[in-house]
Formats: sequence, structure tokens, C-alpha cells
Amino acid sequence: MRFDLTDLALKAVILSACAAAPYLAFTTPVFPQGADVYTWPQSLKGDQAYVKIDNPEHPAAIATVTFHDVSIHGRNAAFTLHGAVPVQIEFIWRGGAADTVRITPPAGYVAIPAEITPGEGETGKAHIFIYLGG
Repeated sequence: MRFDLTDLALKAVILSACAAAPYLAFTTPVFPQGADVYTWPQSLKGDQAYVKIDNPEHPAAIATVTFHDVSIHGRNAAFTLHGAVPVQIEFIWRGGAADTVRITPPAGYVAIPAEITPGEGETGKAHIFIYLGG
């Protein structure tokens, strides 16, 4: 029987890839990346209020949601941001106090924290993770 180093190396690479594939599928999800932003054009200060979903800022997350709060004319709002996964955002206006966004990702995902309430003129973040149960 003849052993060729090239054949042996190729088989080792293929076997390694096959053994690693299930692990990689659960630890390095592949999602479309990029930002989706909701802004309020009627900010009272010179600053722009926004909520956005963008690339993850936490190593285990699949996306990060950022809320920058400035004085916003009053009204509650609900909308969807499309990033790695679509997330439902509920904006809760508190009339001069710190406003809140409530983040609801689709089934199989979790937002931590589920609500962001930064102070006026401040920015808060939440991260979207794959829910592993428990």
C-alpha cells in the first residue's frame, strides 16, 4: 500500500473540518451586518436622538442596539430595526425625564438588557444574543 503525503494531508484537513463544523455552526453564527437607524427629526437641542442596531460590540453578541436620548417632542412609537435579526423597538416617552426603549428580538434571541433608559443627552446600549435556554 502506497501512502502519499498529499493524500494524507488532504484527508487530515477534511476530517478536521468535518469534526469542527458542528462546533463552528453554534459558536460563530454568520449574519448580515450593518446598521439600521431610526432618528427623530424634531430634537429640541442641537443633538439628534436615535436608536440603531449595528454590528456587535460584545464578543458573544450578534448585534448591539444603541439609544441616544435627547429632548424629543412627545409621542410613543413602535418600529422595527433590521440588522443581524429584526428587533421590535418600543419607544416610551417620559416628558422631560429619561426616555426608554424596550427591545424585543425574535424567538430564539434575547436582548440584555431588555430596556435602555439613558439620561437626557446620554447613550445606552443593549446586546442581542442567541438564547441558549436555561
